[in-house]
Amino acid sequence: MSRFKALTDLPRSVARSFIVFTLTLCCVGVTHAEDVLRTGDLTEAETAFARKVIFDYGWTDVARTWIEARQKSRPSRTGRGDLEYFIADCLRVEGDLESMNTMLEELRAKYPDHPRSRSVGLQLIQSALAGVLGDMLDAQLGEASERASLLVAAQQAFNRDVMEPVNQSIDALNKEVAKIEDGDYSKKGAERDQWEHFRIRAYKLYAERLPEDGADARKAYEKMLEYATSFCDERFANQLYVYEGQLFRAIALAAVDQKEEAADIMELLAEVEPDAPPPYPEPVVNFVRELRLRGMTNYARTFNAAGQSDKVVALFDRVIQFPSKDFPYKADPETPEIEPFRVQAEIEEAIARTAGGTSPAAGAAIFNTLIARFTDAKYIEANPKRAGEYMVEVGRGISRLIDARVGGLRPELYYRAGIGYKSRGRYSDALHVFKLCLQAGGDAKDGLEWAQKASYEIAETHAILGRKLEAAVCYLAHVERFGPALGKKTYNAATAAQNAFAYFGQLAGDTAGEDAYDELEAIGNVLFEEYGSGVAAERSKMQNAFEAEQRGEYANARKLYASVKRTTKDEGREVDVPIYYDAQAAAARCLYQESQAKADKLGESNAARELESIAIDAKARGSQSGRAAALYELAIIHWSNGEGDADKVAATLAPFERELNAKTDARRAGLYLWIQALVKKIAVDDAARIFGVLSADFAAHSNVAQAAMFMVDAHRQRGTEADLVKAAEYVQTYLAHPLITLDEQPVAFLGELAEILLQGKKFTKALELLGEAQKRVDETEDDGLKLIIRFRFAQASAAEGKHQDAIDALEQLIVDFPEVAAGGVDEAPGIYSALGHAYLALYEQTPTAKLLESARKAFESGTAILQGRWTSYRANGKSVPPKIDLAFWQSYLQLLKVYLAQDQSDYVSGTIKDFRLRFGGKAFAPGVLQQEFDQLEATAKSKK
Repeated sequence: MSRFKALTDLPRSVARSFIVFTLTLCCVGVTHAEDVLRTGDLTEAETAFARKVIFDYGWTDVARTWIEARQKSRPSRTGRGDLEYFIADCLRVEGDLESMNTMLEELRAKYPDHPRSRSVGLQLIQSALAGVLGDMLDAQLGEASERASLLVAAQQAFNRDVMEPVNQSIDALNKEVAKIEDGDYSKKGAERDQWEHFRIRAYKLYAERLPEDGADARKAYEKMLEYATSFCDERFANQLYVYEGQLFRAIALAAVDQKEEAADIMELLAEVEPDAPPPYPEPVVNFVRELRLRGMTNYARTFNAAGQSDKVVALFDRVIQFPSKDFPYKADPETPEIEPFRVQAEIEEAIARTAGGTSPAAGAAIFNTLIARFTDAKYIEANPKRAGEYMVEVGRGISRLIDARVGGLRPELYYRAGIGYKSRGRYSDALHVFKLCLQAGGDAKDGLEWAQKASYEIAETHAILGRKLEAAVCYLAHVERFGPALGKKTYNAATAAQNAFAYFGQLAGDTAGEDAYDELEAIGNVLFEEYGSGVAAERSKMQNAFEAEQRGEYANARKLYASVKRTTKDEGREVDVPIYYDAQAAAARCLYQESQAKADKLGESNAARELESIAIDAKARGSQSGRAAALYELAIIHWSNGEGDADKVAATLAPFERELNAKTDARRAGLYLWIQALVKKIAVDDAARIFGVLSADFAAHSNVAQAAMFMVDAHRQRGTEADLVKAAEYVQTYLAHPLITLDEQPVAFLGELAEILLQGKKFTKALELLGEAQKRVDETEDDGLKLIIRFRFAQASAAEGKHQDAIDALEQLIVDFPEVAAGGVDEAPGIYSALGHAYLALYEQTPTAKLLESARKAFESGTAILQGRWTSYRANGKSVPPKIDLAFWQSYLQLLKVYLAQDQSDYVSGTIKDFRLRFGGKAFAPGVLQQEFDQLEATAKSKK
């Protein structure tokens, strides 16, 4: 029996709240026009869309455009708060933490009852912690002379800006909780627990950034242990917090040399199971697997560091030999949520098997498998950020293998260990293993690649340590050793030559007149001319410019971009520089960005004119890619000004359709932007034509799936019956894209897509989506979403001719949601209408009085709900909204048709006569419905 509480009742959103990485491979689920135009609160699909665009993709400009459009649709007060908080999120992603903090304070005052306002205080502290951790990283990578003072400043900021306000908040909350009567834990207690849990995590992150094995790190871990122990002993309301608190406690115990106590906790976590019997829902499986893997990883890390790898091997052997059917160590394919934890566990297993000497070949095989997996081109293309993070972790693992005095590794592993040591801030050890890589590789063909990379990293590491002369000499040695050997394939020869030249120049300037340094400067100059020239050097300028632009140094970036030459000498002959026009377009972009920051309209127009000239010049010289780059940047300016000038965007990008047909990134992005502009104009047919171009030339790119959803919006905005069919077809296009899988789509989004498919009469696909949604909807806490998904599933069943299935689903829905019968949900009339029509469909197949009576009762219930809403408006002297008015009369008409089928013609004609009398004339129903009432009345009279 586990010592931990059963997990089977945990909601999906909470069970996943401790996952530290999120995989977002699928395309953005773009919200539909119906969502953008709707009033009231944001839907789950809208919220998921905003979070994905902001946090997963970092497309804050797209998010701001959507937020602005949604703000115009008269959202509720809560909806307005959601949207404004999303703007604060954009500032966070953009790195403008000062503006974000100011805005959060304003929003807390403006929306005191908003759910996010309650956590603004914690968000501000999280922002401060992020700043401190960034400062600590800067200290680690900064100039050697400044490193100590930068670290001290960061430590002071941690105590002042993070811990002081955290402790004050916890003390204040404890006083409030103490006043609460027994049995009334309240939200204040939960809020206090959240702050205390954050305090432990903050200490963990802080301690991990301090120099390894130093006194400051130990003090931080001791404080973390104090807080984690009291939390685990005193807080029981949120078991998820307690589970992770136990893990944090074990980590801290290990860090302060109480390894056996730490091992007891970690080993328990490594084999934890729920108390409840299987089967377990997916969130529970993921949460337990995560706990197990984190327990195994930290147990292994503790004893690997202590040189007791035999204990680690024994644990992994036990887990592998006696696998858990419900909670496996490894899954194939691995779930995105669990992959980060599995990678950490595999790294520790590889270290233990290699360092322990029990099976070094098996340990090496694990490292080789990890390297192959995360350096595979397909994986990198789909997960560039994650692949890089994993490879750094692999490097850190191999560096710990070297800490355990394991030698005789192949060159690649030494190189990756050096990268691992650098990430740990142990630069001297990094230099040592990079040199080992050089020795292991020699001039052998299979070692040459890693030797040249290690050679370059030796120079880079000296530069980080502030050793200018050593760095310059090592850059020089790199060029001299590997330039002639590899020719064009030399690893960073041009950059190394540039850096050598720069350092020698600085040294010569610092010691002007000293012959030795003057000579070095001359050597550096010659090297740069020989190896730093050519296309590689121009690309190096481009990279330096891009980095300056990313830092917001637009004037400097513009200067660097503009310095890229049109032609250069390569191997003695003059050649065109293929990135010339891209660089010039980027220089104009920097002018525009700088002008925007200063609200300089003249600068913005100058940037546009520059881009027009670049496009003309590129066209004259036959550079398709150059012209495409310039036109795309120009279109971005038109799109950014005046809330998106769709006409100018379309006119600027017109050559992308036929004249410019090269498959460049600029053209792809331009076609995608063009579709957005056309959709804004509701130029649906033109947008469809450009979508055809994009999907033909860039079929595998995620922009195609995203653009398909723009096309869905466009057709739904136009709204004809034919448009609804086209919208459904584009949904099918979206779902057929190779990057889209059903299990990665939010449940609410599946429901939205299914509704579009139903409107477009694509019933089979709608049923498929809703079947997937029904499997997962009960894992959410959103009762409204559960109702909608089940209702749509019933609608799809009926549309497919499965009328009894629809009836069973609808009647069970009414039982499970009493608020439907009470008319307390918007969908209630529609549910009863769908039920009545399903009974009528069966009645047409097998006419029985029972089926007809069941249909009458369903229509009667739906009509009563609508009549209550209809009457409420009129009783309060308000006009009945057209949508409710139409639904009411449609429902009444259908109900009277059933009464007529039951041979109650007197009742039908009498009711219609009463309507005429009450409304003082012949007409009472809107539009064509009046004609149907007239016809029904005539039929009823003829049957008397």
